[in-house]
Parts: sequence; C-alpha cells; structure tokens
Amino acid sequence: MVEQVKTPRDITEPFKELLKAKGVSWEQVERESSRMGVPPIKYIAEVKKLFDYDEIAKEWSRLYGIPYSDRAGWIEQTSTYVRYKDGSVGIWSPYFYRTVKEKFPDAKVYLVPYYFFEIKEDAERAGWFGEFLEIVKSAKKIGVSDIHFEVKKDVAVVVKFRLMGELRQVKEYSLEEYSKMQYAVKNEAKRYTALLDAQEWRIRQDARIEIPDLKLDLRLAFTPSLQDGLQNLVVRLLSKSPLRPKGVEDLESLGYARVDAYRLLSVNTAGSGLVVMSGATGTGKSRTMNTIIGLIPESRNVRTAEDPVEYVLSNAVQHQINVFTKDEKQYVVGYLEYLLAFMRQDPDVIFIGEWRKMKELTEGLIYACETGHLTMTTLHSSRVVNVANLLVSQYGVKQTDLANNLLLLISQRLVKTVCPNCGIRRKIEEKDVDVRTLRFKDKEKLLELVGKEGVFPNPDGCEKCRVYDPFTGKLVSAGYSGRTAIYEYLYATEELRRLLLETTDSLKIEELLLDLSKERERKLKETKKLLSELKEKLSKEEFEREKDSVLKSLSIEIYGKTFVDTAVEKVLAQRVCITDAISKLE
Repeated sequence: MVEQVKTPRDITEPFKELLKAKGVSWEQVERESSRMGVPPIKYIAEVKKLFDYDEIAKEWSRLYGIPYSDRAGWIEQTSTYVRYKDGSVGIWSPYFYRTVKEKFPDAKVYLVPYYFFEIKEDAERAGWFGEFLEIVKSAKKIGVSDIHFEVKKDVAVVVKFRLMGELRQVKEYSLEEYSKMQYAVKNEAKRYTALLDAQEWRIRQDARIEIPDLKLDLRLAFTPSLQDGLQNLVVRLLSKSPLRPKGVEDLESLGYARVDAYRLLSVNTAGSGLVVMSGATGTGKSRTMNTIIGLIPESRNVRTAEDPVEYVLSNAVQHQINVFTKDEKQYVVGYLEYLLAFMRQDPDVIFIGEWRKMKELTEGLIYACETGHLTMTTLHSSRVVNVANLLVSQYGVKQTDLANNLLLLISQRLVKTVCPNCGIRRKIEEKDVDVRTLRFKDKEKLLELVGKEGVFPNPDGCEKCRVYDPFTGKLVSAGYSGRTAIYEYLYATEELRRLLLETTDSLKIEELLLDLSKERERKLKETKKLLSELKEKLSKEEFEREKDSVLKSLSIEIYGKTFVDTAVEKVLAQRVCITDAISKLE
C-alpha cells in the first residue's frame, strides 16, 4: 500500500484537488475562511457545505491511496493525528502522511474524518487561548517585553519572560498541553494573518494578534522545534496606545541628555539627508526613532513603512509590510515597494523600518536622499563607528554617496536603572571597574570613576521596586526601577565627509568621534559656568527658561558623543550602577 500512496507537495494541494469538481477556487476558500477565523476544511464542510467530513476523507483516500477509516476509540489525539491501541494512526489530511510515517514508521496510516479532531474543539480552543491570554496579562502587568515558549524535545515546554532585558522561567507545560495551546493561538492569529497555516510546523511563520482589551498588539514568531508538530514561539508585546511626543522632554525620558536630545531633533527640519539608528534587537531603537519622527512638524509630509507598526503616530502616514495571495500567486508589499510608491506621494520625510541587504532598496534609499528627501532608517550594528564600513562593504553603498548624503548616525543600548528609593550609595572601588574586555579607545575614563560616589542595587529591594513571579509569587527582580538608554551619536561634519571619501575604517572614524565628544565635554563645562552665574541672578522660572534656551543654542555646536561618555554621565548622576554600565559596553 505504501508504494501506492501519493504525498501532496504542500498542505493546500489536497484542498485544490477537492475543490476542482465543485468549480470553487482555493483562493476564495482561503480568503473567506481566514476572514471568519475557521480552518478551511471547516469552511468547506460546515459553511459552504460542499462536502461533509466523511466525503472529504473518502475523496482524499481515493486521490492519494491512503485507506479510509471512521474508527473511533483512539488513545492519543493531537492537532494532526489520532493514534489507536493497535499502533495504527489516523490523519485528517494526506499532507501529514510523510510526517506520521517518519514518527511511526511501522504504523498503518488511515485517513479519518476531520470531526474526530473537532470534538470539544471550540471549548478547548477557548480554554487554551484563555490560558495564553492569562500569560500575556501577567506579562504586561510586570512590564515584560517578550514571552518565550521553548520546546524541550520529549520533555516539556518552558515559558520565559524577558524582564528588563533578562530571561526568567515562569511556567512549564507538557508537550500535549502546549500542542493544544499552539493550535488555539494559531487559529486566533489567523484572524489577523491571512497566510498563517495553523497545521504547519516545519517552517518559520510570523503572525500577529490584537488584544483591544489590553491595548496590546502581539507579534508572534514561530520556528520549528525538534519535537514533531510543535514550534518554538516568541511573543513581542507592543502597546497599541498612540505615541504622542510633545517635545524634547520625551527624548529625555528615554535617557537622552537635553543638549543631545536637541541635537538629534535638529535633523527634523533638514531638507534632505540620511539618518541611521543602529543597535541590536531589543535595545529600544524603534521607540527612540518613533519619538524623533513623532516630533517632526505637522507641516511636513511623513511616510513610513514598518514591520510591524509598533507605535501609532499622529503626524505620519504609516504603512504595514504586507504579504498576501491572489490568483494562486503570492504578493509582497515590502520596504522597496513602499519606498517606490512614496516617491510619487510628495513626501518630505521617508522612514523605512529596517535597511535590508537588497541592492534595489539601497539604491532607492540613496536616491531618496539625493532627490531632496529626509530619509530615516534602522539597521543592526553595535556602534556608529561601524555603520559606514557595514554600509559600504555589506550593503553596497558607494563611499561618495555615503559622504554626500549622511546626516546623522545614532546607536543605543539599554541599561537597568537603580531604584532611587533603596539604592545603596557608596564609593566606587577598583574591583567595580573592570574594563579589560572593553573595545573602546576612551575606556580609561571609566577608571577615573574610582573613588567617586556611585549607586548600587539593593539585593533585597523595596516595596517600590520588587517584582514577583505572577504564577509562583517568588521574587524575580529587586533593586531596579526600569531601563534607560546609553547612546552615542555622530553628526556629519565636513571633516567626517572628507574622511568617508578616503576610508570607512572604524578606528579612524572612532578617533574623529573621540575628538568631537571631547569638544562637547569642553563646551558643556563652559556652559555650566554660565548657567551657574545665571542661577544666582534669575528667579527659578526665569532660570529654567534661560537654561533651556542656552542648551538649545549649544546643541547646534555639538557633533558627537561616545558610549563611554554617556555611561560616565549616568554613573555620576547615580542613575545606573557602574558594573551594569560596563556589562552593557562589552
């Protein structure tokens, strides 16, 4: 019998074969079933009533040579197969034949009606999606950024929360329990992600779910695990609350010094040029970039292409990257497609969510700059001094194009802030400052902090900073109150442009950045003297207004700042612990 079995090329093939006789297109079924949030087979049998479940199983049996059975009494049920006491296995789609034979090579395989898999499905799906929602609610309550479901082959599935940048295990499910939860989550996600295949587990899949009650948009990333039928899942929690930045104080709240915030915001009125925000995943690039964009004057036409749209901005026309199928063809409306479309929509500012390694996208971004558009984007790079070499060597940007169009490079990381209520204040000791592994030319500045007053986390925490595991009640974090940005930036000076025409060597660019950062420090010291004199002459309100005006004027004379200088400032301000700052510079 095995020799007579045909295996479908993909999960849609059996449906297409089935629908031929009825003159119904698979695209119609896929579109309508996705809109209704039901599996295609359920749409065919219960909504359109083209076949009943027994007829579907019998027709597939005829087409693919897999024997039909309607025998109940199984001992194991998953979303793709049922297994009987005698070792035989029932599948609802011929697509799963090969997978089941790999798992149970000696088993007799039958095609069985789909209603075997529908038993208690609605109640069970609601129950397991409800369980998933409880995890999400608990995560949101304590400020978790990501939820990880990690499949341990033949053991269990562990749930981890990323809290203040660190992963912590909070829960565990059996493989069977997670199989039900995964199926429930995927079926809910199909309401928002048309092409998601709830049955497929062997390929990477991305999806999303909206939860209006929690004001959350969940970004789901599924990847194959070592356990047949199960996928690892990472859920990113995105706030659906609109981002409404009002001024420079919004960048300050993220960790940027006021004078630096003014300098970064100065690009918002530039007629053209390239602004690149860099950093690793999870370093707050999107929030900072969206805050800057959100402060662009309403008089400018701002167009964005993002994947996903993480923050809703009132002053921009935002677009979501989209993938869909029409007439059996898959269409992608990606960054390049949107960039080309934007050029015909009279834009002043264009934001492309991620600069990907595509020749056409690179050419399009440079063309946008050269034709009079302020062009912003992000990419993954650890430091601003590495960006130029990365763009030239890996992305295909010409040195002349980079030198002519570059406006601003920013890079940031996130470091935990010590709780201001219970932080331990003491002198910084030599043992606290180990810079041997750091690769910064100005790392010696950190050694100068020895003997200065610093702040360290209280391991016991206090009522304002303690965070407890919502499921076990155990203490999972203490002594910290959140995270703040440590950053560096490099504004395009004439000296930088000349340097880029000659070389993109990171060490030479770092030397220039060091000089610019030292000049910033010198000017700030002079300004502090001036402000000290003004404070004695003016009232509190007058001084604050004058201080803001002075810093804003000073910002246009500042062109760069290093990570180390930012870390030193925050340690001296007793916002972050010296050891935490050093760990984020490694």
